[in-house]
Amino acid sequence: MTTPPTFFEKLTAAAGQLGPASVLALVCLLIGWFFTNTLVTTMGPLEHDVRFFDLGDAAVNPMRLFVGGDVSVATVAFFLVCIASLLAPLAPHWNGNRALWPAYLAPMILLLVVGLSLYLRSSHDLFTTGDNADAVSRDLVRLANDLVNKGGELVARHVSVGLGGYLGLVGALVLAYRGFRLVRPAVLQTI
Repeated sequence: MTTPPTFFEKLTAAAGQLGPASVLALVCLLIGWFFTNTLVTTMGPLEHDVRFFDLGDAAVNPMRLFVGGDVSVATVAFFLVCIASLLAPLAPHWNGNRALWPAYLAPMILLLVVGLSLYLRSSHDLFTTGDNADAVSRDLVRLANDLVNKGGELVARHVSVGLGGYLGLVGALVLAYRGFRLVRPAVLQTI
């Protein structure tokens, strides 16, 4: 009587079926998201590196790109989402079900969601007025938003993509391509 494989044995077997390009893409994502800077913010002589797993907090509050912050529940939760996204491409190989090929897209989807969230949170008006606000209140709010938007343009010049951002993007693109290649034979068989 044989014992059923352990979790780590199944994980190793699934990783062995990925192929060298997918493994290299996962390594790029791992290094890019957890060990190198995704974004670099500079303010004069000060430089602040932001890793991808810290962008969960920055998507909620873009000021965290510049001042950092303590580890929060949101950071830990987003860290776990990043780990799940890294493991997602193993799903089609875990049980041999090719219908799970969209799991290869998980890192790319996560990159897009975070990027879009950062863009939207940092590009809209921060202050609003009520419906019954007088002209002076509306003018003050407009002035405050204009000042913040001008400051945002200045700040945007001080944020650049770091090595981790490029590694993550390349890894996510390779995995997305590999996922589409995985599904192609299954689609051709049904036609």
